[in-house]
Amino acid sequence: MTDIAVTAGPFLSRESAHWDDLAAFSNASVTATRASEELEAQHAAQSNWFAALRCARRRLLAAIALRNLDGRDDGWASLSALSAVADTLIAAALDEAHDHVASRHGALSTPEGAPARLAVLAMGKLGGGELNFSSDVDLIFVHGPAESASQGARALDAATYFARVAQRLIAQLADVTPEGIVYRVDTRLRPFGRSGPIAVSAPALEHYYEAHGRAWERYALMKARWVGQAPGWAHTLLVHLQPFVYRRYLDFGAFASLRRVKADIAADVARTTGDLDIKRGAGGIREAEFILQALQLVHGGTDTGLRHAAWRPALQAAVEAGHLSEDDGSALEAAYLFLRQFENRLQMWSDAQWHAVPNDPEIRAALATAFHQPDWAALEAQLDQHRERVHDMFEAIVGTAEDDETPDAACWQRAESAAGQQRMTDAGLEQPERIGKLVRALRESDRYSDAAETRLQRIWPACLEHLSGCSEPDEVARRLLSILEALVGRTNYLALLDERPVALEHLIRLAEGSPWVVRQIVAAPGLLDELLDPRLLAEPPGRQALQTLVADAVNRAADDEARLDGLRQFQQGQMLRVAAAEISGALPLMRVSDHLSWIAEATLVQALECSRQDMVERHGELPPDAGLAIVAYGKLGGIELNYGSDLDLVFLHRGQGESDGRRSLDVTQYAIRWVQRLIHWVTTQTGAGRAYEIDTRLRPSGRSGLLVTSIQAFENYQQTQAWTWEHQALCRARVVAGDPALAEAFTAIRRETLSRPRDVDALRSAVVDMRERLRKEWLRPEPGIFDLKQSPGGMMDLEFLVQYLLLRHAPEQPAVVDWSDNVRQLDALARMGVIEAQAAEALTAAYLDIRSRMHRKVLADRKPEEPETAMVEHADCVRSHWAAWLG
Repeated sequence: MTDIAVTAGPFLSRESAHWDDLAAFSNASVTATRASEELEAQHAAQSNWFAALRCARRRLLAAIALRNLDGRDDGWASLSALSAVADTLIAAALDEAHDHVASRHGALSTPEGAPARLAVLAMGKLGGGELNFSSDVDLIFVHGPAESASQGARALDAATYFARVAQRLIAQLADVTPEGIVYRVDTRLRPFGRSGPIAVSAPALEHYYEAHGRAWERYALMKARWVGQAPGWAHTLLVHLQPFVYRRYLDFGAFASLRRVKADIAADVARTTGDLDIKRGAGGIREAEFILQALQLVHGGTDTGLRHAAWRPALQAAVEAGHLSEDDGSALEAAYLFLRQFENRLQMWSDAQWHAVPNDPEIRAALATAFHQPDWAALEAQLDQHRERVHDMFEAIVGTAEDDETPDAACWQRAESAAGQQRMTDAGLEQPERIGKLVRALRESDRYSDAAETRLQRIWPACLEHLSGCSEPDEVARRLLSILEALVGRTNYLALLDERPVALEHLIRLAEGSPWVVRQIVAAPGLLDELLDPRLLAEPPGRQALQTLVADAVNRAADDEARLDGLRQFQQGQMLRVAAAEISGALPLMRVSDHLSWIAEATLVQALECSRQDMVERHGELPPDAGLAIVAYGKLGGIELNYGSDLDLVFLHRGQGESDGRRSLDVTQYAIRWVQRLIHWVTTQTGAGRAYEIDTRLRPSGRSGLLVTSIQAFENYQQTQAWTWEHQALCRARVVAGDPALAEAFTAIRRETLSRPRDVDALRSAVVDMRERLRKEWLRPEPGIFDLKQSPGGMMDLEFLVQYLLLRHAPEQPAVVDWSDNVRQLDALARMGVIEAQAAEALTAAYLDIRSRMHRKVLADRKPEEPETAMVEHADCVRSHWAAWLG
């Protein structure tokens, strides 16, 4: 243990002399329970309540100081103990204040007849549970519903009543008596500061932040916490204030706001304490807090795990979320703990609100001993090292004043001038005059603002620097300007591009790689949240994660319209994430199709559940033996979905009887209504667009058949009525959502149907005839052009060939139909000896190459065509195998 005689200053020496049993009292940690017990003891021992509060505070803080200075408690334990003491004393003072006012003016009740209570909102260090040793307490007094006046002979209206309670509480804490004070109380964080009422109603507080809230008040509310047992309305109020604090988008504008606040602080520090200030100076406590607040404000709207009032849990969440590396997180935590220990031990010397590095040799020696350093020079070196690390991290994450300068603003402001045109020519643009006109049109937009101008003055020069490396700089410039035009009314996204060069670079790569991506962003700028977070450049979420994400997106919505939008925003955002990963090279083709298929599956699973809830609300639950399943055909069935693909779906149901609601329906009618509702959830056009188009023409009997088919009718149709092309389609079918029993039954029917013996000549003729019909209908031959889908040797020929081989050989080798995707079907055909392994490899290579080219064509907004010369090898491979089996 540290020698307490060396580290104890005037405060601890005085209190040790006053309390004979202080050493024994400090044997146990100070907690809220011990604080309550001590206050009760002091109330019994002292002549009045004010004295009891002060004596309890002195004795408890002396014990905390002893335990900290001799090493029994670390810094985190001391901060927690100091906050527990404050919570206990403030809560007790609040109870006394209510009793005091009620004894003079009568009780005030809620409209329900319960006692109306003032609630105390702790802000700052107390709100975060990290109070200093000698600290002000930042409080806001809020009241909920109440009758118009109290019930006493000297009745007060409700507003005055609550103001009297607040004033009495402040007097208990802050009045100076022979026993000292409890806490200095700062109420300037309330609405309108000193000019606002001392106590404010919950609706007025909420309205204030909605109508008048400033950026610094967002930072303050991040640490808001109710003291003691707050009523239900108080907790609801904090929930309602969350959207003001944490925007639902990536709020990179927070960086500039924090830089401005820090600049004001730095200017004040320069005039007063200078670099000696460990709280507000460079690399001090405030910068360590701003680092985390910046990350919380930027990402907290989309990542609720970051919403912590306390600094340490927020740091841990930031590291876990990948916003800080583990090394940086450890270094920042060590620095912050050191600085808070330094500050508290400095204040323990004389119970004074000191934040500056001391000049007094005695205090310096005591601090060095407390930190186990041989002398002040060693401690000062340790202090400087921590502050330097904090300051470097602050500048790397939040930025510096230089980040707000606009040295190259002229190329944006005067894009049509000779200098502006030359700047674009230097960047490789061949038509700078056309781009200059687009810039002018954007700046003359009705939605253009000073905030957008400030950001774009820095963004556009950065764009020009990157355009010089593009193969088509004029086209990419036009695409970028279309995105920037969509963002002029959303300066938070402009802030993101301005504050994070890596995000702007990524956007430029996306704009160069895909006009399809650009079109999606222009239509829904909010999708940038999914695209520009650097952590999302890696592999997108997997199948299970997508199920969770879509459920969260829908469940947090307030109404059906918002739920519909949430489903679409999930689908669009995740699809763009996949596109971004493909363009950046982070995701190979097979994984791209997997992810796109999983996104569709997750969307359907959620839509099935949402539509089920709609049906239950209207018509009750289905009988236990009834169910619905979604069967995917085509690209989704084959796990090879492309961007913008429709979904080919067939719906199956099982069971007998009726639903149990007041407006009951038989199972068949229920299933039809359910599917109609599901289609509504997926295909309806809203402000967020639509999720997918759904094609149900592959159902039994096509357009003339029922929208939903019973599993028995489906089996009968496949056995007695289905055409060969329908069995070809069945090769690529699988259940993607719904009743497990139906999924099992469908799988068995599919296997039995595809494994049925067939006349080989009739099968060959049917497959070839259908292929020729489709080619005549869809192929528009052009000399030297290869249609990736329809040309001989293209995708359709390859798929028909695989389906023919499955249907021909499944009777002898039923395992070949286990899978619904072409790659694994070809692998199964080779393993079962139907085709040579070398042939399977060649056909698989052709298939993957054609699909990859089709993906790129969609992203590039181009027809699925290539020069014939580029496709010779793979087309010849497909044609030769077609001739061998079907020629």
